[in-house]
Amino acid sequence: MALDKALDIHDTAMPLSYWRITHTRIDHGAGRVEMVLHGWRDEAARRAGSAPGAKLAFDATRQELGTADLHSVGTASLYAALKQRAGAAPEALARPAESLQQAIGMRDPRLLAGATDC
Repeated sequence: MALDKALDIHDTAMPLSYWRITHTRIDHGAGRVEMVLHGWRDEAARRAGSAPGAKLAFDATRQELGTADLHSVGTASLYAALKQRAGAAPEALARPAESLQQAIGMRDPRLLAGATDC
């Protein structure tokens, strides 16, 4: 499972389109899950063993994941939460980012707006 969303993170005119959750960290006390997604040109590049071209970090609360117990959270729930937050109205999120790099630093979920499952 992964997300399909073309992002030219390094302004190289070679966007990365295949984003896969590669790391998670759960803070049960705070009720948060931190996720790291790595990006590849496409799924074939990842399967061929290519190194990822970039990483993005996001987090989600237990409320956003729809569970009281983070022990039961699966990968599909994490992707669903990312897509839900990405589609949220701008006023529902913190101040808007002014650039792609700022959005990455802010962990702005709108980076993934329009992402589809792949």
